[in-house]
Amino acid sequence: MNHSEMGQKQLAFLLAQLGAHAASQFAERLAVLELTPADAGILRLLRAEPGLSQQELAAKLQIHPSRLVAILDSLEKRGFVERRANPHDRRLYSVHLTKNGGEVLEKIGKVAREHQDALLSALSQEERDALAALLLKIADRLGLVRGVHPGYRQLGSSKQSDERPARS
Repeated sequence: MNHSEMGQKQLAFLLAQLGAHAASQFAERLAVLELTPADAGILRLLRAEPGLSQQELAAKLQIHPSRLVAILDSLEKRGFVERRANPHDRRLYSVHLTKNGGEVLEKIGKVAREHQDALLSALSQEERDALAALLLKIADRLGLVRGVHPGYRQLGSSKQSDERPARS
């Protein structure tokens, strides 16, 4: 088996290996801000779509609503989000980013850019663009929701998902 054939057979493993490494490194970088990747993703989504109901947010993230409530409770206690009565349906709450939430999102963005630059440092900008196009093509073909990590579906399914970075 030549080098090309061997590489072809291990592409799925290589993607999984890089994905696990990238996720672990990003989580470590976010821990400095006392945040988890799940926290960051929710804040990012609320910036893009302010005022989503908890049910809409759970559906978009493909997360069990009761698990989302626990995460939102934590984010609300920290002053990053607020729940407001939904003007169209009094049974629902709309979730909004606060000023503090917007400020922490700026810090998350800086962490994410540094993480991406470190992860892709071996590639030129042209290679990064080509890789992004190829990965988007695969993700679209698989029906993955752009901007939503599939790991949300596993939140709450194990003890590990409930671990939060320790506060100093």
